[in-house]
Formats: sequence, C-alpha cells, structure tokens
Amino acid sequence: MIAEAIPFFSALLGIISSLFISGFTFYFPALFWFQLIKEGKWYVGWKNICLSVLNGLVFCIGLITLGCGTYASVEDIVSSYASGSVRGSFTCDATAYGG
Repeated sequence: MIAEAIPFFSALLGIISSLFISGFTFYFPALFWFQLIKEGKWYVGWKNICLSVLNGLVFCIGLITLGCGTYASVEDIVSSYASGSVRGSFTCDATAYGG
C-alpha cells in the first residue's frame, strides 16, 4: 500500500538506506570504538595506532557512502521527474507501469 502511494518508492528506499544503513554499518561502530573501547591515547602503542587508523578509514568510508548514496538517490528522483517516468499514486492505468 505504501509503495502505491509513493511513486518513487525504490529511490526513497535508497535515500533511507544511504542515510541510516551507512551509519549503523560504518561510522557509528568506528565512533563507538574511539569513545568506548579504545584503551589510552590513540597514538600510544602499536595496537592502538593500527586500530585507530583502521577505524578512521572505516569512518571515512561510511561518510563517503552517506554522501554518494544520498546524492545518487536524490539525483535518481530528480531525473525520474524530469523524464516524466514517475507515475501518479494509486493509478490503475496500464501505461503507468510501462506497458
């Protein structure tokens, strides 16, 4: 029912995924490590340096995923509206489905 009410539901799921999944998968765990698990200063000891670099890299990957994924999803919605391929909500017209 929701997918029928929102004509660009797939692109909307892309926006939601890029905003939330990237955070829960990449940058929140890296932040949690820096705030909760790290022992001592990040630059003291070989183990802390390696883990800090690794978590910093994961954090950057998460931010890149957030930015690029959100941009791509918004661009998809804009181009769909510009090309006229977005159908109306709750339509039963066969041409609205590409047929």
